[in-house]
Amino acid sequence: MLKFVKTATNLQVKGDTYPIKDALKAIGAIWDASEKSWILPIHLDCENLRIDLDKKLKKKKVMDALEQKAKDGSFHWVCCEQCEVLCWGKKITVCDTHREWSGQSWNRMRINGRLYTGD
Repeated sequence: MLKFVKTATNLQVKGDTYPIKDALKAIGAIWDASEKSWILPIHLDCENLRIDLDKKLKKKKVMDALEQKAKDGSFHWVCCEQCEVLCWGKKITVCDTHREWSGQSWNRMRINGRLYTGD
């Protein structure tokens, strides 16, 4: 999850930014080691930028997990590229794309990631 902090002169992007560091560099962000955040000019701040960076982070994490699975057979519980990993430890993901109607409510939790990874 990313955290956005707006100051008078810039926008700081904090949190788990390592997976999207190249995307941040591409839009002109500069790493500030003392703040442990990426710094963007304030004029770039908009809701679409924040949404796009969050989406890129989620997709990158899922794709990294799938690449690792392909390399060494690691077992990962991922439904699809739109899937949001809630907890690797408990092996729970959530996905609106592949939700199922249980007869009483929508089941958005996918366990085993069987649709996407074949596990």
